[in-house]
Amino acid sequence: MKKSQLAITLLATLSTTIASADTGTVIKFNSNTPGAPNQLSILNGNVLIPSAENGRIIMNTNKNVMLMVNDPQKKYMEMNDKTIEQSSAMMEQMQQQMAAQLKSLPEAQRKAIEEKMGLNQAKPAIPKIEVKMTGNKRKVSGIECEEQQVLTDGQATMSACVATPKAAGINEADYATMKKMFKFSKSMAKKSGGIGGGLAANVPDLNGIPMEVKELKSGNTLTITSIESADLDSKNFAPDPSYQRFDPLQQMQQMQQLGTGAPAGK
Repeated sequence: MKKSQLAITLLATLSTTIASADTGTVIKFNSNTPGAPNQLSILNGNVLIPSAENGRIIMNTNKNVMLMVNDPQKKYMEMNDKTIEQSSAMMEQMQQQMAAQLKSLPEAQRKAIEEKMGLNQAKPAIPKIEVKMTGNKRKVSGIECEEQQVLTDGQATMSACVATPKAAGINEADYATMKKMFKFSKSMAKKSGGIGGGLAANVPDLNGIPMEVKELKSGNTLTITSIESADLDSKNFAPDPSYQRFDPLQQMQQMQQLGTGAPAGK
């Protein structure tokens, strides 16, 4: 290959690499909670979180869409407010079908199955969530933050050390993305009655960067260890075009049509 051709090839390769990389924010964590992610990346309104078994969770905060990507199986699932509401309603219908089918069983057996499967459980009352400023400051991973207490129905249930975006070194755009992510996660958790857990539904807006969050009852703690600007590949913030889209609603509809079936009494 001539030198001129080699130079053109190198320049083309370099330009392609530069074009696919944008500057975003990478936040790394330490946590004593099994299965908790160890980092999240923010780029152009999107949040990328690695999940178990080499998968990814991608949240597009501009469109309020969450993608759950299974890279080994080359599949992905898309969730938004509408699909969350629909899947929650269908799950409730399936539980009602199951409860109706269990009525033919002896009472003791029926109650045991209902308890195990969480059927006919009353929905808990919506708790009153408050944030109490303590005025106490300390440093977490070298960043100054203020201690805050989260009260649930008047009882302290969580502590958080919250830094200002400026102190944490996060630009305004990526901080705005974080706030949208928290808001979207909270909305999904409330509508689903389970996705994201009860904790996600009841965490208040802490108005800053939570450098450390601790659940007082369980002792589960999540600590931010570093916040850095980094060149990120935008391709990682979307499933590969060849991946198959998985529709959870369609599968739930098929399950409804087949019928859940109840164990026969002995």
